[in-house]
Amino acid sequence: MIESIHNLLRKDYGKDCLILTRNLEKTARKIASFRNHLRFTLRCLQSELTPRSVRLSSNIKGPRADKIIRGTERKLLNERVRQINFTINNLNKKKEAISRDLNDQLPREIYNRVIEFTEHAQLAQHDITKTRQVAKFDRLESKASAASRADKDTNWRCKDNNSGPNVKERWVKNLSDRSISDSERSLLEKGLNYAVSSKRIEGRQVTEIITSTESAIRSSKLEYSRAEELRQRVNASILSAKPPKSNLTKSEYLALDSLKKDDSITILPADKGRCTVVLNSKDYDQKVKTLLEDTKTYTPLKRDPTGPCKSKVTAKLKELHEDGAIDVKLKLQLNPTAETIPTFYGLPKVHKANVPLRPIVSSIGAVTYDIAKFLAKILGPLVGKSEHHILNSKDFADKISDLSLEPDETITSFDVTALFTSIPPVDAVKAIREVLRQDTSLHERTDLSPDQLCDLLQLCLDNTYFSYGGQFYKQSHGCSMGSPISPIISNLYMENFERVALSTFNGIGPSKWYRYVDDTWVLIKACELDRFFNHINQVDPNIKFTQEGLSDNKLAFLDCLVHVEEDLSLSVSVYRKQTHTDQYLQFDSNHPLIQKLGVVKTLFHRAETIVTKESEKKAEQDHLRKALHHCGFKNWAIDKALNSGGKRR
Repeated sequence: MIESIHNLLRKDYGKDCLILTRNLEKTARKIASFRNHLRFTLRCLQSELTPRSVRLSSNIKGPRADKIIRGTERKLLNERVRQINFTINNLNKKKEAISRDLNDQLPREIYNRVIEFTEHAQLAQHDITKTRQVAKFDRLESKASAASRADKDTNWRCKDNNSGPNVKERWVKNLSDRSISDSERSLLEKGLNYAVSSKRIEGRQVTEIITSTESAIRSSKLEYSRAEELRQRVNASILSAKPPKSNLTKSEYLALDSLKKDDSITILPADKGRCTVVLNSKDYDQKVKTLLEDTKTYTPLKRDPTGPCKSKVTAKLKELHEDGAIDVKLKLQLNPTAETIPTFYGLPKVHKANVPLRPIVSSIGAVTYDIAKFLAKILGPLVGKSEHHILNSKDFADKISDLSLEPDETITSFDVTALFTSIPPVDAVKAIREVLRQDTSLHERTDLSPDQLCDLLQLCLDNTYFSYGGQFYKQSHGCSMGSPISPIISNLYMENFERVALSTFNGIGPSKWYRYVDDTWVLIKACELDRFFNHINQVDPNIKFTQEGLSDNKLAFLDCLVHVEEDLSLSVSVYRKQTHTDQYLQFDSNHPLIQKLGVVKTLFHRAETIVTKESEKKAEQDHLRKALHHCGFKNWAIDKALNSGGKRR
């Protein structure tokens, strides 16, 4: 095609047309090359990598000198971006001018062939330079990663690396019909908890600062002169404050705007594993409606029940106040001032077939929300008094650290199916009433009696309504996921259940029964396992269990993987489900540094406290460093968190 179009132009339209066509082709190829060069430079800026061409060196050593060099290199990269954009703009103008000249000199059919030939040449050049620039960036990133790891461990090349270059592919799951661009994917990979830097200091932020300052002055009862001094210092700080640097590229801002405006898709966090899921809105809507068709759990309502619900709450609080059970301050605190209608949404279970949804009801600001928070504070101390209660993974690891199995024993785990929506409200209130009556310290937390507290609890459970798509529903069975009181109700109900289940089994029951909400770890005689499993599934018609046994002498429980050793002792390592993505808060998110360092501290604290063997502890720490590097964390940040505990100096 190249030879034919060039020969045709030379033969029929002269040397000048041929020169113009070749200039057009050359300009188009240059545009393709510079665009890829621009992408490479922007990726270097975003990843804080320095290409060899702008790398600087100095005989002056020290942290401050290094900081100056790094800052200068970044400024050079920014200048390169400006110059490339300037060059591309000029090349586009040149291309347009040549195209106009050819359009004036060539017939329409020949002109279209020239344009088609030029676009083909530009696309071919784009593919060539893209491959070259991607390979160059990968080499640069690999060298930077190798250098940082070699500083910590000279034997890192001999170790297994499970965090490959495609680790971020698991961070976004596109189940929609929409094609996601590179910029959109880059944006979604940051996670739904990513905080975008403000382009300017908002008036709302200033108002919050001033309000907090005045509250601090009042609570501290500062003298007038000291209060004025503080106000002036805060005012000076506000006036001199500058917005943070943007943490999104221009293309990512455009992607954000594009995704927000697209009503055909719904973007949600996955139910487990920190993955961002993109669904067709019509598919999501159908999945939600399928859930709401369960008439045993959800009942459609003819009208908005917020008004009647608010009246019931107000009347009950008035009654309690008149009886002297609550004072004016508590009455005003619990009295509903907002009338936010609870909303229903679902989190996609991407690890299951057909991607079903986990139902969630957001009740923040609802009529009974403040009462639910108050009850959670009162009832919370009742949870965990059972010997079978597990506080967290560390508590579990500590409790089994000295255990060993007998030859005829085994370990297994039981999981309650849909616990929150399975608990009958009437039975839950009855069980909690009994616990409250036995609580000798209740008077230290509240003046309300067990019956009065249960009346408020019943009020919360009877008004679990919500809206979806303009239709109102009432949850007629179970507790809604999203209410502050639901986890506590579930825990107390299960404590009552396990007392009955363990005391009524007529065989040799478990020697150890440890439960965290709906997950239970059990040590039991192997010959009694099946019979005990059948027993606990018959104790309460609302509570049904599934079972998971040992696999290759290992059993997962919470985020612990329990190993049965050859001598029948137990050891623990960190367990990650198949849905786990190793995605954490991105380091360039506009969060306070102390919060980012807290992520590091928490992860390494888990490795230190629940992992039994030193070799596995070291492997876990190496894995965490790899994962955090993928999230943009630098070695200095990880080391700062580990050395200082993430505390401010």
